[in-house]
Amino acid sequence: MFDCDGAEPEQWYVGDTVGDIVEGKAAGVRTIAAGVRTIAVGWGWHDAERLLGASPDYLAQTPADLLEFLGRRPS
Repeated sequence: MFDCDGAEPEQWYVGDTVGDIVEGKAAGVRTIAAGVRTIAVGWGWHDAERLLGASPDYLAQTPADLLEFLGRRPS
């Protein structure tokens, strides 16, 4: 999968449980072309404190945080 300009896109694994973060990190280990980084969302199944214990690369507290991090601004 490539962006229109031919550059390989960043890959992110977004999850709301510790298991999601563990799975995303495991996928990054197996990914050759681009590392998968994990984003934990603090509004889902597990709370932010529990998610931080899994060492996500980023924690989004709100959907707006997630959109901003990914380069989009909510309207």
